[in-house]
Amino acid sequence: MTELEIAAKNVKDKFDVARIKTGIQYKEVAEMLSVSTQQLSRALTGTRPRDIQIQKAAARIYDIEI
Repeated sequence: MTELEIAAKNVKDKFDVARIKTGIQYKEVAEMLSVSTQQLSRALTGTRPRDIQIQKAAARIYDIEI
C-alpha cells in the first residue's frame, strides 16, 4: 500500500468511528451535503479537490478533524 492509500484509509477509518459514535449514518450526511451516498463514500477515501471539500464538510457534521 502506498503512503497516499494508507492516509486515505486512515481518514475513512476516522469517519467510520465518528459515524458509530454519533449515530449519524452516511445516508443522512449525504443528504445534508446534497450528494449521493456513493459520492460520499468515494469522497471519504479520495484525494481529488472535490473529495476533500466533501471530506471537510462531513468532518464538520461529525465534529472531527481530518
